[in-house]
Amino acid sequence: MMNKNHKIRNSIYSYLSILFILMLLSVRVNGQRKTYPDIDQALMDNYNNTHDSGKFKEGIESTLKLINQCRKLNFQKGVVVGYIDIGNFLCTINYYSESLKYLEIAEKELTKIKDYSLATELYTEFGKVYHFIGLYDTSNQYYNKAIISNKKISNPIDRKNNSVYVYACKADNLKYLKESDSSKIYFEKAFKIEPDAITASNLALHYINNDPKKMDSAIYYLKLGNQLSQNYSPYQKSAVIQAWGDLYSKQKNYNEALKYYFESLEISKKIKSHIDIRDIYQTISKTYKSLNQEDKSVEYLKKYTILNDSLSSADKIALNFSVDKLIKEKEIEKEEIETKNHNILIIISLSAVIFLSLGYFLYKRNKKEKEKIIKIQQKEIIQKEIEKKNLEYKVNDSFDEVIQLAKTNSPYFLTRFKEVYPDFCEKLISLNPDLINSEFAFCAYLKLNFSTKEIANYTFVTEKAVQARKSRIRKKFNIPSDEDLYIWINKI
Repeated sequence: MMNKNHKIRNSIYSYLSILFILMLLSVRVNGQRKTYPDIDQALMDNYNNTHDSGKFKEGIESTLKLINQCRKLNFQKGVVVGYIDIGNFLCTINYYSESLKYLEIAEKELTKIKDYSLATELYTEFGKVYHFIGLYDTSNQYYNKAIISNKKISNPIDRKNNSVYVYACKADNLKYLKESDSSKIYFEKAFKIEPDAITASNLALHYINNDPKKMDSAIYYLKLGNQLSQNYSPYQKSAVIQAWGDLYSKQKNYNEALKYYFESLEISKKIKSHIDIRDIYQTISKTYKSLNQEDKSVEYLKKYTILNDSLSSADKIALNFSVDKLIKEKEIEKEEIETKNHNILIIISLSAVIFLSLGYFLYKRNKKEKEKIIKIQQKEIIQKEIEKKNLEYKVNDSFDEVIQLAKTNSPYFLTRFKEVYPDFCEKLISLNPDLINSEFAFCAYLKLNFSTKEIANYTFVTEKAVQARKSRIRKKFNIPSDEDLYIWINKI
């Protein structure tokens, strides 16, 4: 009889466990299991059409509508893709601050799903924005994260396509870090995976600008670029032609160089590539100056200046898009999350009631076991109260924001940390006014109780380097070797 009752109890528990899991899964509706090829295609078409037409205001508006459709379908991948696309559009038209905000939204949305391909795209876009605002080291860190994420992609085709783009972007960034040899290596990696005219012209420019003794190699890649550009867009053909002009300019054959520059200029005008038109105007002006044709040099310098001013002073109001819109979207998102959490809480509460009722029914005749369960529950409640008190100072938006900025090694981390912990910062400065920003940031990581391993991971250095920084901080503040550094920091 006892054995039979034991089997009945086990059966009831198994049934309720399965029911509990199914109820939790129902909250996500099944949206993440489904694919929406129509939405995917619409996002892709919108992205391509926006870049082809240059109508970024309309492109952003269309993307926002598609994001709303994805939310209604619970298609999280589409939401992430949409925000990445908006970040890309804003970066293309030089709205870097706004671009970063939308990429940060995409990063937050991406935490709800596991998709290494999207993570690779996101990190690459971050890298591009930081490159354009001149933070080349930060840009390089994001490209490295993109490469690491890309290696985890299971689909070989996606992995290959992403590799070409990330390697080419990283190669271009390395040029600005004065690492021409490393830049060449990554251009070669991209070219080996999938040869294209742009990468061929970049490899040619490497030899033209950095290794003039190997002009044969430059000519080799330019000829390859000529062949490859026939199968690609006019933009790629224009890049190769301009590189030919740079070759002749390097050889001081300025008249021949001008022929190629003007040919490239005509293509750029046809495809309305205003940034390229501006840059070619400047190059033509310099070439005429080398020919001592001052009138012509001044003529194209004026054209460059006018177009450059026009591009630099693009009217943000024309986009009908501002930070207020971003805040509004975040509020909507917060409401949706709160609603979803409320539903989950109801399900968990109902499930808890079922389990507690069943437990009472099964064990009401066993007083000793019941008292044991109560003691365990009381102990857990006490423990939770202790944990709650220890964590009370953490449950605020500012702390979460600072932690997230620290984990992503954001350039805004130190600024935000100082806003959230002004007293600590003032006391730290009073103890050592000569503290530099990098040391200040390291103290901030210690204040947030990050371990050596965590600091190494988030700042992309070795654990040995972190230990060395701890030693330097001890010397800066004359902290005894037998005193715990974290305790000392938290006493401030």
